[in-house]
Amino acid sequence: MTKRNSPLFSVGDTVRERWRTRLLTVESVVETPILRWYIVSSGMAFDEDRLRLVKRADEETNEVYEILTKLNEEDSKG
Repeated sequence: MTKRNSPLFSVGDTVRERWRTRLLTVESVVETPILRWYIVSSGMAFDEDRLRLVKRADEETNEVYEILTKLNEEDSKG
């Protein structure tokens, strides 16, 4: 049995789905024999290949996070 790498994302990290701008927060990490699933704030589950890190939970905000936050606010206004 091979040892897995540690998870790319942790609970509380802000991520986005690949090719999308919607911000999601990692709620939990579920280990299965084949894949590691990240359950996000929308209730959906993604594997690590589908997600991109935007901001670690313990980091200050960064430029990418600020830009995506503004885009998400504009989208929610319609």
